Amino acid sequence: MSDKTKTDADFACPLNLDAVYRVLTENRVKEILTAHGLAGNAALTKNLVEQFEREHRGHMDTYERERKRLTDSLAVIQSELNYLTTGQRTTS
Repeated sequence: MSDKTKTDADFACPLNLDAVYRVLTENRVKEILTAHGLAGNAALTKNLVEQFEREHRGHMDTYERERKRLTDSLAVIQSELNYLTTGQRTTS
């Protein structure tokens, strides 16, 4: 067994997640339309997929803003902890 430390590259995802999401969305939309007797309506399928993608992008934008805010807050907390333990201010 190797004791090699894993790096970010070892966990890199070779998939295009946007493409995977689109296929999953299209499949789910088709299932819903089939259940409602609207199977085969290509225009409706396209419109619904585009609507879901817009909503998904909106959620991801919100997630990214919140992630950045939390990361910035963490940096401030780490700086304060460093000051409390060492008496030195860190700058970023």
